[in-house]
Amino acid sequence: MTALRSSSFSSPAMPGDDIAVFFLVEDSGAMAGIWDDVRAFYLPMLLENLRTADMTVAMQVSWMTSSPTSSPSTVLVNDPAQCRDIPDFPFNPTMGTAISSAVILSSAREGRQTTRHFILIAATAPPPVDERYGFDPWHDVAVALCQEYIRLHVILNAGPDMRIFHDLFKRSLHLQNNSEIPSWFQIDPRTYSIRLSGRPQYVRDPGPSVSDYR
Repeated sequence: MTALRSSSFSSPAMPGDDIAVFFLVEDSGAMAGIWDDVRAFYLPMLLENLRTADMTVAMQVSWMTSSPTSSPSTVLVNDPAQCRDIPDFPFNPTMGTAISSAVILSSAREGRQTTRHFILIAATAPPPVDERYGFDPWHDVAVALCQEYIRLHVILNAGPDMRIFHDLFKRSLHLQNNSEIPSWFQIDPRTYSIRLSGRPQYVRDPGPSVSDYR
């Protein structure tokens, strides 16, 4: 069962795809309190699974925080040992920036064909949305992820205030016809909620590229 779960997580959208992994990390004091744990255990587990699934393809990993001054930092991961080289961000304890729908939308860029994974890491709820006009930006995020063939995974602080991120994950699953898979590693549910998207069920157009991260 463990092998099946991890294989479903790392299965490419199309055979022979390169891999692109984009991490969006909340910049806040709350994240600073859990980052050491997430950085030391959970993130290496995910990256190692993706890297070792097919050592013949290229794997690109990009990191960005929700800070307005943050820009993506990208590295090529050729050796599984690199999967434990996780950045130690200088989180802002007083002027934190919650992850908004706009920040997620701005993270998708056009580029070459790959199997893309978007891993959202949040410790607090997103900013409130003005619902007076019936506009739901989180629906637009789920649609954009589907259109760009980006598989969403979330690592969240446990708690009821994270409902919007859970709903985004479920919408993304539904639109891409993917399946949520149980983790193949232990998680303390009192502290974290980690939700992973399994093998994609869509068939991507094998023609010109649709998306990538820059």
